[in-house]
Amino acid sequence: RRFSTSEKESGTISNGLAKCVKSVTDEKYPEFFEYDKNTKTLHVGIGEFRPVSPDVFDFEVSGRKVVQSWLGYRIRNGSGRKSSPLDHILPDRWNEKFTRELLELLWVLEETIKLYPKQAQLLDKILASDCLTIDDLPDPLPHKHELRKPPKVPKKNQNGTLDGISDTESN
Repeated sequence: RRFSTSEKESGTISNGLAKCVKSVTDEKYPEFFEYDKNTKTLHVGIGEFRPVSPDVFDFEVSGRKVVQSWLGYRIRNGSGRKSSPLDHILPDRWNEKFTRELLELLWVLEETIKLYPKQAQLLDKILASDCLTIDDLPDPLPHKHELRKPPKVPKKNQNGTLDGISDTESN
């Protein structure tokens, strides 16, 4: 079960440490976000979320900072490629759904970071174990050489074309 306790339904996200302590929804639409490492506060427009650890705020996947990327697409004049006029259409105001999505993103990252020590232990255990060799693995098709047949080569007919292919198909 990913990111849920045994009491929770699979696919649900358990509440983490981060909370919305000042609502974003009082403003039309946020124009900026910033992070204060000293107070562990994420500011989104006039809204505030805390505590947000520096590890959560700086979490990267394939070189992309997840929280910054998520927020970058959800602020006025945000990041991302603008390929059509539709890309400039934004909601009139930040809504509770955005707040919930941001909290869930923060909580998933909190839980992911919390699992790192267990992941490191598991990796160490795997790396310290014996490796399988090719001789340890069973042959999936012991008689595979008997199953292989050479490809059929089409024969040319008296017109010089391949059987089953008309002149128009061969050109």
